[in-house]
Amino acid sequence: MGSYISAEAPAQAAGDGETKEMQEFLSVLPSQHLEPLWSQMNVMVPPSPNPTAKAHMWKYAEALPQLQKAGALVPEEKAERRVLMLVNPSMQSPYTTDTIYGGLQLVNPGETAPAHRHLAFACRFIIDGEGFTAVEGKKMPLVRGDVVTTPIWHWHDHGNESREPVIWLDMLNLPLFRFAPVHFAEGYADPRYPSTPCDPCEWRHPWAPVEEALNAAAGPHAVHHYRNADGRPLSTTLGVQAERLAPGAEVESRDSCSYIYHCYEGTGRTEVETPAGEKSVFRWTARDTFAVPAWSSVRHVNESRDERAYLVACHDALLSDAPKAIVRRTTTTYGQRNGSNANMAEIVGLVASSFALAEVVGKIGGGVLKLKRMWDEVKDVPESIQDLFKRLDLILPMVARIARDIETGATVFDDMEAVESCILSCQQVISDEATMMNDLIVQIDATKRVKRVRDMVRVALKRDVLERHEKKLEGMIQILMLAHSEYSRACTKAIPTVIVQHLDWSFTWDWGTEEFAGDFWAAIETPAISIPGAWVQEQRYDYDSLSEDIFERFVPGREEDVPHEVTEL
Repeated sequence: MGSYISAEAPAQAAGDGETKEMQEFLSVLPSQHLEPLWSQMNVMVPPSPNPTAKAHMWKYAEALPQLQKAGALVPEEKAERRVLMLVNPSMQSPYTTDTIYGGLQLVNPGETAPAHRHLAFACRFIIDGEGFTAVEGKKMPLVRGDVVTTPIWHWHDHGNESREPVIWLDMLNLPLFRFAPVHFAEGYADPRYPSTPCDPCEWRHPWAPVEEALNAAAGPHAVHHYRNADGRPLSTTLGVQAERLAPGAEVESRDSCSYIYHCYEGTGRTEVETPAGEKSVFRWTARDTFAVPAWSSVRHVNESRDERAYLVACHDALLSDAPKAIVRRTTTTYGQRNGSNANMAEIVGLVASSFALAEVVGKIGGGVLKLKRMWDEVKDVPESIQDLFKRLDLILPMVARIARDIETGATVFDDMEAVESCILSCQQVISDEATMMNDLIVQIDATKRVKRVRDMVRVALKRDVLERHEKKLEGMIQILMLAHSEYSRACTKAIPTVIVQHLDWSFTWDWGTEEFAGDFWAAIETPAISIPGAWVQEQRYDYDSLSEDIFERFVPGREEDVPHEVTEL
């Protein structure tokens, strides 16, 4: 019997011949590496989310002794990897949930975890002790309750200048790279990346203002969503939120995203029923961590009668939110006046992302030209580095074409998440260009100063310096190719004037009564294509750079009635 036929399939009548013919047909497929979708449809497209992960809890009191032992056994040079991974019982590392990796990391007094960077996005919640982290040369303090982020491909290192160990919860999107195997890391040449103090810093989110916002919110349960200073989510894949439960409060939820929860303060329990019907009850106190699979029924209970409870959670909700920002391919969608504000939001988000991408892409070519001029001052440049610049020369026309297409309006994006990924990749290349230029300036100036040579004399660089720059150039090329791939995935060709022609829509706010808001662009004096966007949908109050008085002209007095959720399309 063919491997794809169910053992419970009804037998066909004798002489029918259909069953035998189907079996023969299916038996041939594996040899040609073909499989029938119809027999696996429920697996490929299930009727509801069916995560592999189980609900599980890691008690801090049980994990701490093992972490302390690791601190005694694992040397400082491996401090950036001195982590106990939180492995889901139904999976292997790096899965804490199906999409999120979590781990407990310890850095001893006087240690510095070697500087490195990677493509994965990382965020950390400081559990105990004090330390520091430096991201792209900005050194910031770490204290209990801080949430600190490391954007993709940013140089970072961690250290501890106190007298006690510092411990934090790592949360990364590493599982996503199991399906898209493009992740890699690079170590810096020195243990520390050059840095200067930065406090406050855009990548550090202290606990005090978060707790203040939670306590100021009305009701027995409140949620605070961590965001960057510009209102955007912390990343395009992972989000972080904090929750407050009043004494005796209970809250129930069921979400399509998975969570890693951590108790900052308080005592209580969480009841979880997974989509598979497995039930768990986690009794938590401060510093405990637990995983909740997607589409689980969750009930948080604060069991204290007089103390608030605070939970911090990392989630992957942004992955499932991504389709809301997709831009339609057809121009007819853009051409309907009085369209829904969701469509308006798609157009405006498209325009904002288009020009953001054009801006960063346009800077890359100039950076490469500056680098080539600087390398002209270097003596005996290895052929391997010369070949890398030749490869960059081949890539630059593609980069220039991207910028030109966007500036002339010749592209319409079909995948906003891919656009954001392309922007981040291009920004990283620009950052790498600047890092290499600064490094070369230091090396060349120092050599000339010591040897007292004239400006026109070429400078010889040490082998390790050349090797470091060669690796950096290779990384830049890889990221540029990734950016071009993301751009190709993100866009389709369209009539250049389509976007501008239809940016003068009137539209309605998406309230229950479809309250008419008037002509959107009539209230704005600046050209339409320079406006990042503002919209309200499903009682979400979203804006970027528009002033509050403009919103009041559309929906007077509604601001205080709407939960504030700042979202960048």
